[in-house]
Amino acid sequence: MRNIAKTCAILFLSLGCILPTAAQAAPPVNGLASLAKKHSARPFIQTRGFAMAPMGFVRLCMEEPRECEAPATYQKIVSADVDVMATLKRVNRIVNRQITANNDDMTNDALGDRWSASVTSGDCEDYALAKRRMLIAEGLSPAALRIAVGYTRRGVGHATLIVRTARGDIVLDNRFDSLRLWNRTDVRWVSIQSSQDPRIWERL
Repeated sequence: MRNIAKTCAILFLSLGCILPTAAQAAPPVNGLASLAKKHSARPFIQTRGFAMAPMGFVRLCMEEPRECEAPATYQKIVSADVDVMATLKRVNRIVNRQITANNDDMTNDALGDRWSASVTSGDCEDYALAKRRMLIAEGLSPAALRIAVGYTRRGVGHATLIVRTARGDIVLDNRFDSLRLWNRTDVRWVSIQSSQDPRIWERL
């Protein structure tokens, strides 16, 4: 398989995942337009070459290969019109409530962290995968929907879904119902899926 070496490489990033609590709830953004204007210098993520894929993601591709298929369309950016933004907010809110926060899959599984889009209880990457699947079902281009991983200010591994829109790269985070630009979060980004092929990861 093309790029098999890149796909099967392992990034030793332990996604402990920050789970949502009332204390972590952030005030909603008062309009992404003003947010994008304030930080217009870098509304889009810049990648810096290939990265190794997280171990849980490699396992996901082996167990659920459909979640890792290259998109049939390479529309890398989606509109930021009223309908799309409403869809992003709705999906983010729905999945944040549908999945019960649980950070035990690392300790309860001998093979380590398990990533899945089909759970009722899970941690940060499970929320991100479920949102990606739901947005694809809503008609958004898979090439514009990428999982990214990094660390919070507390040094805890974290994963989110990032959607590339005409206004910039927007983060859908299981900790918050509000949407925010990628450079307006507390995450120190490490790597992200390629828009060309979700099996390939790139450094941030």
